[in-house]
Amino acid sequence: MGGCNPKTENCPEKQGPDLDIGNSPILKTMAGGKRLLLAGTKDGYILAVDPDREGTVVWKKKISENRGRLDGIVWGGAADDQKGYYGFNAGGMAAIQLATGDRAWFNPIVTGGARVSHAAAPSVVPGVVFLGGSDGKLHALAILDGHQLWEFDRSGCGRGNGLCWIGLLRDQRLETRKRAPGVWRGVVHAK
Repeated sequence: MGGCNPKTENCPEKQGPDLDIGNSPILKTMAGGKRLLLAGTKDGYILAVDPDREGTVVWKKKISENRGRLDGIVWGGAADDQKGYYGFNAGGMAAIQLATGDRAWFNPIVTGGARVSHAAAPSVVPGVVFLGGSDGKLHALAILDGHQLWEFDRSGCGRGNGLCWIGLLRDQRLETRKRAPGVWRGVVHAK
């Protein structure tokens, strides 16, 4: 269990595994007005409950790659009208069908053969889902099948420990510019 080292009066006598829901849930309204509340667990499950029926479980699916007990979802996901998108602590990203919880695709996002965490919460815009990794790389994946559109490696950005870009969504496309004006510019067009 996390948070009980050193042990305080709030900690249980016997500590259990650290398998809680450590992220904000996503509330989506489906076709026909039915609502789903989605939450990811640290061991790689996505749980969909009906908030209008006292949290009745609609579906629960294991979507991570079973690489270990804490291989799953840490900081959250993103969703559009059809799919939910989750990065994994053990690396990679999966998309699920909101209606069923079935996995639509998985991309391991292998970078140089090293284990990289993709536990950060992703962002989604029409056509593209963005996910950062513990190696400092930002990945743009196609929402249709998860193939990588591009990656940006911040390691060549110089000073600072954040990504050195600024993004602007304009007419269904994301424009990015390096902080040094005129040095680099990329455009992603959503399809």
